[in-house]
Amino acid sequence: TARPLPHKYKFKVYAPLVFARIRSLFGVEKQTFLHSICGKFNFYEFASNARSGQFFFYSHDGRYMIKTLTHTESKFLREILPYYYRHLTRCPSTFLT
Repeated sequence: TARPLPHKYKFKVYAPLVFARIRSLFGVEKQTFLHSICGKFNFYEFASNARSGQFFFYSHDGRYMIKTLTHTESKFLREILPYYYRHLTRCPSTFLT
């Protein structure tokens, strides 16, 4: 059941143009994406035993999974983003999404 999040979270967008291109590669329309993650909808909390102690959530419509990140995780993902993007553009049938 959707319910208000137990804490307040701040969303920070990194590399918005790159992620917009990635969503486009997979046929995700901007308005559909924004409707899933923005607005006054509640998120579904996903129970996890993650070692990092971070939280997982599903968007209200179940289309997206959102994970809170530590600074270290965020930095690592931003470092590998160019390689990930290159892989997606070179291998459009990849299962790595």
